[in-house]
Amino acid sequence: MAEGTINSDGLSKEQEELLLDLTQFLLDIIGIFEPTPFADGTNAAISLKRKDWLGAALSAVSILPYVGDLAKLTKLPRYARTINRVISLAQKDAKFAAQVRPLLVNLKKLLDDVPMDELPGSLNQIRRRLSSFLSIPPQATGAVRKAMQTLPSSLKADFLKAMKLPPLKNPRALKKRPGPVKEDSLLAELANKGFVSVKKGQHSARKSAESSDIYIRRIVGEDGKQYFEAIRIDRKFGGGTSRPLGKANQGLPQSAATIPGVRLPGDIQRADKSFRRLHHTLESTSDKVGKAAGGGRTLGTSGRERMVNELQAGSKKGEFSHWHHERIPATPADLARYLQKPLKGKTQKFDNVGQLVGTW
Repeated sequence: MAEGTINSDGLSKEQEELLLDLTQFLLDIIGIFEPTPFADGTNAAISLKRKDWLGAALSAVSILPYVGDLAKLTKLPRYARTINRVISLAQKDAKFAAQVRPLLVNLKKLLDDVPMDELPGSLNQIRRRLSSFLSIPPQATGAVRKAMQTLPSSLKADFLKAMKLPPLKNPRALKKRPGPVKEDSLLAELANKGFVSVKKGQHSARKSAESSDIYIRRIVGEDGKQYFEAIRIDRKFGGGTSRPLGKANQGLPQSAATIPGVRLPGDIQRADKSFRRLHHTLESTSDKVGKAAGGGRTLGTSGRERMVNELQAGSKKGEFSHWHHERIPATPADLARYLQKPLKGKTQKFDNVGQLVGTW
């Protein structure tokens, strides 16, 4: 199109280019704060069609985990100039203003949803400029901000850390761990496979409520949807033992005939099968977390025998130091709830060899 000519939509060449710039800006913001292959791949295609080689290169880099955010920030001065020029033209041309307004409104909604402390200065300026032009004050109506309003201040940084994780399209599976494991060995594997610590729990005596250490990575599931894959670790210590079945000998029921109504070990194992598959015992807890948090404890031979006896007598696996392998939808609302209490009806739970047991 020659300079100064008008296309079929009534746009000049400059206006058409500005609309494409705005579209790329919108996709870049989506890619920064909610990274998806769709946003980055579409943006790269727009850049190549326009022969904008720098833009295409940056969009391609942004598909890679951990790199995209920093690469995209180099575009912000250019986009700030674009926004100023778009608003200047829109104030003079009602038809152009009508065409560009939906993009500006969507861009403002995205920026409104990002916590202020997470916005670079230039994005904050763009947000204020958009609010002024559109006559719409900044609003905290997006999914991220709504979720943050449900969180105590102590969990907000953890929440944002998890939300900024890039999705892993082909995550490496965790090792099969059929028996009690050392916590340090488990933590080393998690660090090596993209999990990050997002919460430190409050660990306490047996039979108390769980408040877990949580490690998370964002993955793309087999169905193409994004999930947070999580490992929860619960350390239990002190508090004596559980004897729910009455008199026992070394933790084992004497016999059904001697103690009427007492279940035999086989009955207990069958009745608690699902529960046992969801609780994976720890052979030792990490020295790094400190004894006050239940660290530095090892079962040893006698401790292991005692645990087995108690389990056969009816004690629950959850009364011993253990870990869980779970998966939840990668949405702000679900993550906020999961960090505080069980996410009922949406949490996929796996056994210690990686098999899906069910959804709770």
